[in-house]
Amino acid sequence: FPEISLEKIRGGDATQNAAALLNILNGAHNDYRNIVLANAAAVLTLHDDRHLRDGVQAAAEALDTGKALNVLNQYRELRA
Repeated sequence: FPEISLEKIRGGDATQNAAALLNILNGAHNDYRNIVLANAAAVLTLHDDRHLRDGVQAAAEALDTGKALNVLNQYRELRA
């Protein structure tokens, strides 16, 4: 991953952060996505004892195929 300054990913209020998340889930490739991929890869690596690079690939696939957005939508349905 490229180095990312804190200023570029600081976030904002709940509305701004929700919009940033939805942008990632809808296919945006930006610094926020890189942070999401790094965090998800770390969790997947700990959970499945896989190589970090494989975790990045799995997380990217979940974002790129819409699987991650589908999980959010399922969660929303449960909350409704």
